[in-house]
Amino acid sequence: MVSFVRGLVMLRSGTEDYLVPFGTICRLFFLLASMANRILQGPGEAPISECGVKKNQEKSDAKQPDVLGFLNHLNLSGAYHLSYVTSAIVEPGYDDVRRETGLIRGEYLLLLCLSHQPVLTAQDVARMTRRPRNSISRAVHRMLDEGFIDRAPDPDDGRQARLTITDKGRAMQERCEAFLGARSVEVLGVLDAKDADDLDRIMRRLVTHAAGLPR
Repeated sequence: MVSFVRGLVMLRSGTEDYLVPFGTICRLFFLLASMANRILQGPGEAPISECGVKKNQEKSDAKQPDVLGFLNHLNLSGAYHLSYVTSAIVEPGYDDVRRETGLIRGEYLLLLCLSHQPVLTAQDVARMTRRPRNSISRAVHRMLDEGFIDRAPDPDDGRQARLTITDKGRAMQERCEAFLGARSVEVLGVLDAKDADDLDRIMRRLVTHAAGLPR
């Protein structure tokens, strides 16, 4: 079963629920985007930013490359297109979150998961977000120190702790979500209502398929 909750994709496989943030839907595509970036950069050229603009401190007349033309001629053009749009939303969005709140991605994702699930373990969050366990573990310690989450022993497993979000943590999560939401609107706002519905339908289908893959 697939459902969309406040920018998250909730997937149910058997008896388990998975919350998939938009940026993790296309995990493989980020690797492809990195490869595309290296191809665009070429030998001896300046790096290319997320927007496809060459960073060159010595030249003030840097030109934006023909990103669309480049992507359209790749064998995996669909994957690269999806990766490019995803990066355009996620990377600037998380930059805004970190600059304005001090939270890094793993910390925000922890609050995000707990804001939609009443009780989770750190292992649950790592599985739901596909983030490294040590990253989530560090996030748990910092969010506890900040008063954004609470922790209690798990009566069913002494090795685990049950995590819940506090009112302070929920307010912070909503603040972070506003930055990511604003960036999403900025990127996807070019779509009319029909295009937006089509994109939603296509993404649901892709997420359902990807959630069933073995890796």
